[in-house]
Amino acid sequence: MGISAFQSSLIITVYSIVAIFLIPLAGYLSDHIGRKKVIIPSLIITGIGGAISGWASWQMNDGYWVVLIGRALQGVGAAGAFPIVLPLVGDMFKNDDEVSGALGEIETANTLGKVLSQC
Repeated sequence: MGISAFQSSLIITVYSIVAIFLIPLAGYLSDHIGRKKVIIPSLIITGIGGAISGWASWQMNDGYWVVLIGRALQGVGAAGAFPIVLPLVGDMFKNDDEVSGALGEIETANTLGKVLSQC
């Protein structure tokens, strides 16, 4: 895309900044309207953001700003999923060993995704 190192870091950072500000709102909404009503639209928004970013980087000659918009949408979606996943594991499993194993798998997948996104 011909972008600077700073612009490249913004592609990563915009996702996190948006998510940080929206996670408390998503947690509040999930407590009041239900986890499923928050997590499903959030996952859809994350997918749309990813599709926008992927399309812009692939098809546009100067799609940097479109990629940033897509990443911001991914941050919105991630904010809606993040505070729900951990309590959802507690709801799904009653055995402490199963809960701890599932939480370990979630954190491993989360960390792996962060590492792969840096490549």
